Amino acid sequence: IPSIAIAFLKLYDEAKGIMRGVLTSAVPLADGQAREIEETLEKRTGKTFVIEEVVDDKLIGGFTLLIGDDLFDGSVASSLRNLMHELIN
Repeated sequence: IPSIAIAFLKLYDEAKGIMRGVLTSAVPLADGQAREIEETLEKRTGKTFVIEEVVDDKLIGGFTLLIGDDLFDGSVASSLRNLMHELIN
């Protein structure tokens, strides 16, 4: 039954144009910041977004946004990794 419920919710979201995502940040976001991100995504895509906020202190700074299989990485750790690869090459 749980797998049927999950499949139903995915079909429902798809039919209603709802996209779900996970926004991970190093510190809790200020009031309204997650909603601003949702509104920006909604304007660009025409879909409705529901964002779950997660705090991960390993992130150092910035945020990551996972929507389906797409990861948007605006974290400080990612920027430092990219800089390191550029310096090595």
